[in-house]
Amino acid sequence: MTLFSFAFIVPILQMLFQIDTTHYQYMDWSAESFKDVAINNFYYYTQQVIEQHGASVALACLAALLVVMTLVKVGVTYLSSYFIIQMRNGIVRDIRNQMYDKITSLPIGFFTSERKGDVMARISGDVTEIEVSVMASLDMLFKNPV
Repeated sequence: MTLFSFAFIVPILQMLFQIDTTHYQYMDWSAESFKDVAINNFYYYTQQVIEQHGASVALACLAALLVVMTLVKVGVTYLSSYFIIQMRNGIVRDIRNQMYDKITSLPIGFFTSERKGDVMARISGDVTEIEVSVMASLDMLFKNPV
């Protein structure tokens, strides 16, 4: 669990175990900032569940919510990895094909002055460097968009 998850659960547990006696009122969605209204209304609905059905039902709902959110997080992480890998492989394939086309279009005289091993080492090193750079950029774009 992340720090955000713990910060989210603490007020609910305080309501469940009656440490926090604050009574939340439903707020209209156009009242203040979206975040404040969403948090307040979530606490309001949680408080309503505790009052109507008891703390054990509210705790079970909280546990179910945590399981669902964990499954969603795992699923989204898997899908992002799946698509990132496909993008990376496609980009690297295209770069390798362009490098191959460039090497095969060079005149024969180029290969008499350059050793073939040096050319291949430079190509593979450059492609690997681009692959690492693209992967870091894609990771940052998909996993840390903000």
